[in-house]
Amino acid sequence: MSEGIDDEGIHFEDDHETSNSADDMLIIDEHVEVAPCWRCGKAFDTAILICPYCRASRVIRYKEPYRKSATNAETGSISLLMWLYAGMLASLIFIGAIVRLDPNKNPVADEAIAIVVAIAIVEIFDAILVVIGCVKARPTLNPWWKGYRRAALAWLGGAVMLAAMLAINIWYHDFLKIQLKLPEDGSGLKSLKDFPFLVIVLLCLQPAVFEELFFRYLALGHFRSVMGVHGAVWISSLMFGLAHLGAPLSMPILILLGVFLGYARVSGGTLLLPMVMHFFHNYTVFRLEGVL
Repeated sequence: MSEGIDDEGIHFEDDHETSNSADDMLIIDEHVEVAPCWRCGKAFDTAILICPYCRASRVIRYKEPYRKSATNAETGSISLLMWLYAGMLASLIFIGAIVRLDPNKNPVADEAIAIVVAIAIVEIFDAILVVIGCVKARPTLNPWWKGYRRAALAWLGGAVMLAAMLAINIWYHDFLKIQLKLPEDGSGLKSLKDFPFLVIVLLCLQPAVFEELFFRYLALGHFRSVMGVHGAVWISSLMFGLAHLGAPLSMPILILLGVFLGYARVSGGTLLLPMVMHFFHNYTVFRLEGVL
C-alpha cells in the first residue's frame, strides 16, 4: 500500500496491490451504469466524477469531445469534397488557358466580354459543384451556435477583422507593386468598369455565397468533425487560397483572409457572418482598384 496526493491536493491511499480483494470493492447496484477508471481500471458509477479507489478524475478522459476518428460515411464525404475541389481547380485552369489564347484565335474578340464570359462560366460551374456538395456531402452537425450574446460579439469583432484584413490586403499588394514593379492593373479587371452590375454579382455576391458554402460550411464542417477547430480552419483556408489560381501572388493574403473568415464562422455560430464579410471585402477591394 502506498500513499499520495491527487491532482486536487487530497490525501489518499493507493491499494493497487490488493485490488482483487472483495473488501476493496464498492457494492454497486446492477442497474447503475459503470465504467472502468482510466488509472486503476476499477469500475464505478459513471455519475461519479472522482474514482473512489484512486481519486483519479474521470473528466480527464473527455477533454476534447470533437476529436475522433473519421467514420466510413465521413471518409466518403471528404473524398467527394476533394473531388469537387479538384473540379474547381480544373475549371480555373481550363478557362484561364482559353482567355490567354492568341487574340486572333480567341472566340471572343473584346477583352472585357472575354473576361466576363470566362468568369461567368467558372462561377456557374463552381456553383453547381457546391450544390452537389451540399446535397451529397453535408457535414455532420457541430455545435456552432453559442447564443445571441456570443453572436453579437462575433459580429462586432467581424467588423474589426474586416477592417484589419482590408488594411493588410492593401499594404500587401502595394508592397508587391513596388518591389516587383508590377503594372497598376495586372489582372485586366479595370476593363470591366462598364459592367458594374456583373462585377457585383460575379465577383462579390457569388463568391460570398458559394465559396463560403464550400470552404466554411462543407470543408470546415467536415474537417472539424475529424480534427481540432484550429486545424480545420487552417486546412480549409489553405484550400481557399489555392483555389485562386488566377492570382498566384495574392494566395498568401487570401489564405489569411480564409483564416479570418473561418474563425468568424466558428465564433459567430452562423455562416451569414463570413458571407457578409466576404462580400464587403471583395466590394471594397474592387472599389479601391477602380473596377467599380
